Amino acid sequence: MNDKLVPLEAVYAFHQEFVRGFPAACEKGCSACCTVNVALTTLEADYLMEGLGSPPGTRAAERLRAAAEQGAYSPTTTLNRNVWQILRGEEVARDAGEHLDGTCPLLTDEGACTVYERRPFACRAMSSRSRCGDNGAADMEPFLVTVNLALYQIVEHLDSQGGFTGNLSSMLAMRFEAPGLHPPGVKNCPLPGFMVPPEDKPRFRSFLRRLAAYPAGDSVLGAWLPDEMPVY
Repeated sequence: MNDKLVPLEAVYAFHQEFVRGFPAACEKGCSACCTVNVALTTLEADYLMEGLGSPPGTRAAERLRAAAEQGAYSPTTTLNRNVWQILRGEEVARDAGEHLDGTCPLLTDEGACTVYERRPFACRAMSSRSRCGDNGAADMEPFLVTVNLALYQIVEHLDSQGGFTGNLSSMLAMRFEAPGLHPPGVKNCPLPGFMVPPEDKPRFRSFLRRLAAYPAGDSVLGAWLPDEMPVY
């Protein structure tokens, strides 16, 4: 495995263990959130492609190209970028990406994910205490929302040395066609710290200590994170 993917895989594994303590109605075939609007980092795209292993011309590649040509949500800012702007007293950039209709091209006709073990964090973070399809939105425990946002920031940080965040279909289609091309998306930023509700701060700091100590290859996740991770 590419060494840069080691901490990413550890974040995924940590999150999988962490969410076991939260109730979820999600199950195989429940795919209301599996749309063409999924965003991921270039590092996550590398991880997904490593598991996909499909050469151009396969059904997966063809569906990704078609979805990329159709167009869908592509972010115009990132969480770390927004936090930096808040800390500097700047106007926070609004995400101008537009969400469109359409099903994720990596989904089967039965609503099952074909890359489930390699899915990006945007997919992993989606969980609900009741079925999203029944009420049109996810019902998530508030502290889990706080944790998920923090892990989004960490995933971005792991890919902040020249990495980008963009639409899943566009990123993967580009990798099938020409892996060396500049990815379509917005440049990632290093981690500035976390904006956390006051009532969550003690619990969140405990979460951060647990995260930093989590195994990652021959080391721990903290080895890939900043020495200081302020909680604002």
